[in-house]
Amino acid sequence: MAERPPGIEVWRTPDFDGMLFYRGTNVTHPYPRHWHEEIHFCAYTSGLGNLAIRGRSQQVVNGDFTITPAGEVHENWVNDELGCAFRSLYLDVKPLLRLVHQVIGRELPALDFKNLSTTDRRLRTTFLHLHHLMSGPASQLERETALLEFVRALISHSCTLYPAEIRAGHEGSAVRRIRGFIEEYFAEAISLEDLAHIANLSPFHLHRVFTQAIGMPPHAYQTQVRINRAKQLMRQRMPLCHIAMAAGFADQSHLTRHFRRLVGVTPGQFIS
Repeated sequence: MAERPPGIEVWRTPDFDGMLFYRGTNVTHPYPRHWHEEIHFCAYTSGLGNLAIRGRSQQVVNGDFTITPAGEVHENWVNDELGCAFRSLYLDVKPLLRLVHQVIGRELPALDFKNLSTTDRRLRTTFLHLHHLMSGPASQLERETALLEFVRALISHSCTLYPAEIRAGHEGSAVRRIRGFIEEYFAEAISLEDLAHIANLSPFHLHRVFTQAIGMPPHAYQTQVRINRAKQLMRQRMPLCHIAMAAGFADQSHLTRHFRRLVGVTPGQFIS
């Protein structure tokens, strides 16, 4: 296997098929003309680079977001010896089209990527949020929600005629079932697919309905239930490392980060 250029980190997420994440820092490696089978999304975060595609070249800088469709021949290089920094994702076409179907409730034969470079703030923000979550200890629900939000922004950006989304109806009983399920299995790695099956709704529709009814998305509700359980265990003076596992957090630092965000103090301050 060829060595990766210095300054590049690569990882996959086992729960998400067909996704390969890159994070580059001070990258100066040139990529000669090439193409790939996946769609490539890239957010530039510092420095200055160059992209040549479809017979024209352009500079890419912090704030730019680029889309390279599958099969498109292109070239990347950097003139500055300090290089550039970016976060990118290679996403297989079939999984993306399945996600599109979840968001809009119908199949699209393809996405028409006419604007391959954009400063669309919403698209770039949802992408970077997804990218950060996929490199940290976020819950599966939180990651899936971020993925669907990015796909929703991508559809809005890429399609001239935005297909009508599924409209929420009166799904109060479904929301109650989902709420009860999360409260019972809060420590488990719950997926939107699991909840959608229980509610008999599409994952994206479920997310919208639940958020409208409860005031927060399913992943945030699960995190709050976990924090509430952690507070109960803290009153019993259990060790924090045991509490983190029992409440469903990846580790003690993961518990502390969410606890301080939601409670306003650290677990140590809460216990004292």
